Amino acid sequence: MWYYIDNIKIEGDFMYVSELKAAKAVCINSNMSAVKAYQMVQNSDYSKFPVTDKEGRLVGLITKDDLEDLSDSSSPFKELRMPSILSGTKVRDIMNNNVYYTKETDTIWKAALTMKDHRVSILPVVDDDNKVISVLARNDLFKALLNFTGAKNSGLHISVESRNKDDIFRVAEIVKDAGGVLNFISFYDGRIELKITGPKAASSAEEIDKAGFKIIYSVSATN
Repeated sequence: MWYYIDNIKIEGDFMYVSELKAAKAVCINSNMSAVKAYQMVQNSDYSKFPVTDKEGRLVGLITKDDLEDLSDSSSPFKELRMPSILSGTKVRDIMNNNVYYTKETDTIWKAALTMKDHRVSILPVVDDDNKVISVLARNDLFKALLNFTGAKNSGLHISVESRNKDDIFRVAEIVKDAGGVLNFISFYDGRIELKITGPKAASSAEEIDKAGFKIIYSVSATN
């Protein structure tokens, strides 16, 4: 796939959450008793679970620790250990209502920013009806971002000092004219990061240097 920056052809594409291999969601119904929910998750490999209503729409999040607290004699909820009381405690009574999520139509960049800004390690993935499809973990996004930027591919990774965001277009044009294949380019924190492949990768880097840009480092990567 290709995309364009100011009519400059660049190899790559936006990646959407729907394209990731997110884990199948293990959801808990909000009307389920805390006892049943605890029995359901105590042997699970997961620690956090989306909570849904009867239509499968996302309404909250609950953790294994939340449920274990109810059965822990040292917890402030120890009085709820009586089966008759605990069975009357519903998941909706103890779940976190303030749950962050991502849509399957969101880009991986938006999902990553949601995780970063709200300091969460998982995001339920929902459709346009707010029904839970899967669960996206931080490691899923990390792998996707590495693949998207071409970090695992052979080529030349270059970091260029820049104080002007518009320099990204100049650098892309230089690579194009030099015959290099631009796999990825971005501007971040005063730097232009790019990945060039093809037989003209090295000469593309030389042309960037000749144009007056300061190359902070240049690393050749092989598979």
